[in-house]
Amino acid sequence: ESVIVEEELEFQQEALRRLDEELLLIHENREAFELAQTVCPEYVNADEFRLMFLRSTMYDENLAAQKIVTYWCRKLELFGPDRAFRKLSILDLGEEDRAALEGGGVQILPVRDEFGRGIFLSQRAYFAGNMARVMWFFIHDILEDVDV
Repeated sequence: ESVIVEEELEFQQEALRRLDEELLLIHENREAFELAQTVCPEYVNADEFRLMFLRSTMYDENLAAQKIVTYWCRKLELFGPDRAFRKLSILDLGEEDRAALEGGGVQILPVRDEFGRGIFLSQRAYFAGNMARVMWFFIHDILEDVDV
């Protein structure tokens, strides 16, 4: 069953305020998040970025806060400090990553499902090398689409 959350501006602003409170309550594994706060505060604190996590959790502020902190840990681990703290482009993928991308193991289909969500296709048989960065790149692209 699909649940649709109406996103009026007042609702979004209140959810973002509660998300800020929840982020302050997280004390473990927040080093990468704090580094991101220092290096790219305009990205980390952007409403669009934070709404991406709120939407993915059906506006569960606590879970969204946990996901944001985990996001920065994992992004730093995958991409290193030179690339982790900015919006990624295809040029941020290494040569092996781009080869994996071109292998077709991961794709965003040009159609949407019956609820309007983007469709992410992963075909293990076509994987080449480490697909983690490639999958990150694709999934993040889908999450940034506010219509999904």
